[in-house]
Amino acid sequence: MNDRIEQCLYLSGLTAQGCWDELDDYAKQGIHKFAEMIVRECIELCAKEHAHSIHTLAGPWNSAIKRCKENIATQFGVKND
Repeated sequence: MNDRIEQCLYLSGLTAQGCWDELDDYAKQGIHKFAEMIVRECIELCAKEHAHSIHTLAGPWNSAIKRCKENIATQFGVKND
């Protein structure tokens, strides 16, 4: 898990004193996996739009969508397949 996901967990209250500590490893892994799945869904939406835009949008817009996909993956430390 990278720092940004950790920060999101903190802001959501999941890492509040006692709350996170009371969770077992299975629950913690599930929360991490859930966060990663949301990020992957966002990347996939960008990837679909990028694939569609190759044929319909001018170069700058197409490049922007590709960069957006890459930036999301980098921001949350998720491999961009």
